[in-house]
Amino acid sequence: MKLSRIDKLRKARSSESVYFMDFMKAVSKHRDILVCFFEGEDEKYFSVRLNMIRPQTKWTGINCSGKVNVLSLKEKILSHDKYKNSFVAFFVDMDFDDDEVEEHPNPYITPCYSVENIYADIESYKNILSAEFGMTEFCSQSNDFEKAVSLFETRFDEFFNVILPFNIWIKAHRKLEKSGLKGIGKLNLKNIKIENLVNITLEKVTPVYDCENIGRLFPDSSLITAENYSEAEGYFEAENIGTLLRGKQQLEFLRVFLTKLRDERSKKENSIFSKRTSIKLQLSKANLLSELSQYAVTPNCLNTFLCNLKSAA
Repeated sequence: MKLSRIDKLRKARSSESVYFMDFMKAVSKHRDILVCFFEGEDEKYFSVRLNMIRPQTKWTGINCSGKVNVLSLKEKILSHDKYKNSFVAFFVDMDFDDDEVEEHPNPYITPCYSVENIYADIESYKNILSAEFGMTEFCSQSNDFEKAVSLFETRFDEFFNVILPFNIWIKAHRKLEKSGLKGIGKLNLKNIKIENLVNITLEKVTPVYDCENIGRLFPDSSLITAENYSEAEGYFEAENIGTLLRGKQQLEFLRVFLTKLRDERSKKENSIFSKRTSIKLQLSKANLLSELSQYAVTPNCLNTFLCNLKSAA
């Protein structure tokens, strides 16, 4: 049964109250503790950076189950007579489907669609090759390293081309959802798996979905006109398009690609690498954020944000 808008707002307020109570409990026990508010499981990425950049800072994280809750809690805490000077940090994704962040100054906003995009960065990938595949540009297997990098870049470009229409359509629908028009429901993207969109091999990336009829993936979606689509398309006219596309699909691409690369590298005889190596990476879908966190790059803006956090007054 679908929740009405009023029921959803009531549920959100109830969740926010629970998170606020968790916050109060933390600061009542440790006045100087840094309380970090995350959209979801992003703590798996940020925890390593917090411990590395601020090793002397005691902190705790609260999973707020969504950006709306993070921003609502930020507004509530920073306007609260008792808690407005607390030691807090708020972390949200940039996204492309809403503008709420611009109305809430000073949370940490990812420089790309989401944290997942950072994992799929080429430098993060090179870190994985070095630590887990035993390949670097300076080792005796430098030729294997160059092949692995070239392969990733080529397949990733193909992936971008295949997934772009899906992203454009999603952005167009998100805009309709925020238009206030009657009967426009919010898309549920949780059930869309990578295999519903693309087929990924080491040789090529090809579409599985119908790029001309994306609405078929969402039975309850609204009609996206050519005008809606064209307007959303303009958003993606950027040099580094990878920072704008949805991060979850990029992380899934990385997982599938690394799985196939691991399997190829482990073969006695393979057509890509000069040496066989046993790779211990599990690459489980459920725990990938934790498993690869140490290899993901740290944006300069995050380093600056964490260094500039001020303790409770």
